[in-house]
Order: sequence, then C-alpha cells, then structure tokens
Amino acid sequence: MAQQISLAEEKEPRRAQAIADYIEGPIEHSGKSVGEIARLIGYRNQNNLSMAKKGSVVLPMNKVEALAKNVHGLDKFKLATLVFKTWDKERYDILQRCGVVVDEGDRAILDTIKDRIPVGDIDSEFMEKLEEFLNNY
Repeated sequence: MAQQISLAEEKEPRRAQAIADYIEGPIEHSGKSVGEIARLIGYRNQNNLSMAKKGSVVLPMNKVEALAKNVHGLDKFKLATLVFKTWDKERYDILQRCGVVVDEGDRAILDTIKDRIPVGDIDSEFMEKLEEFLNNY
C-alpha cells in the first residue's frame, strides 16, 4: 500500500526542520496561542505559522524580526541565520566567506561592544585602544 503524503509536506527532505526545531519550544512556552502570535507577526490566520512550526514550510524572511520580538527566547540573529541558510544556502555561504555575514561568535563580540559603547562613539581612539588590547591578549 502506497503511503499518502500530505500536501503540506515537502517532497524534499525537511529543509525547514532546523527552523522548526528552533521555534517550536519558545512558541509553545510563550504563553500565547499560535493564532495570537500569527496575528502579531502579520498573518491572517495561524496555518502559515503552524506549518513553519512543524517544518512543513520555510518561515519567510520578512517574518523573522516580528517573530523574535513577539516570542521570548528567540534570538533574531540566530533565527535570521537559520532562515537565510534554509532559503539560499549557496548565497549565504558566499556572503559568509566574503565577511558580509558573521557567525555566532562574531555576533557575540559585536553585541558586547555595542552594549558598552554608545552609538557614534566608536572612533579612531577607541579602535586604537581595542587594537592595543587585542595585541596584548
């Protein structure tokens, strides 16, 4: 007997599964219904978010910021990275090799600096001090 495949399931191996694995727990523990979150991020109904949560569809890039903002425990950098890699891994890899896309370690360093240095205060003096510190590290 042939196995029936739901229309919501992808024919290729669950390429959206990494995103689903990342968002499912925080959504479930958010204290909000899937329908409420779906409306908050701009969906008319919850089906699109439900399918993304199951890995049946890839979350659209234009929903990343709103989802991370409305669901505690989701990091917008990590979510955006997962979504971008899933939608276009080849371009992601090229941009990463060119230094346009940073990894989680780079992001942690940048966030640490941003948390401590006011916007606009990164000047040549700061860069000299940072370089001196790193040379002595």
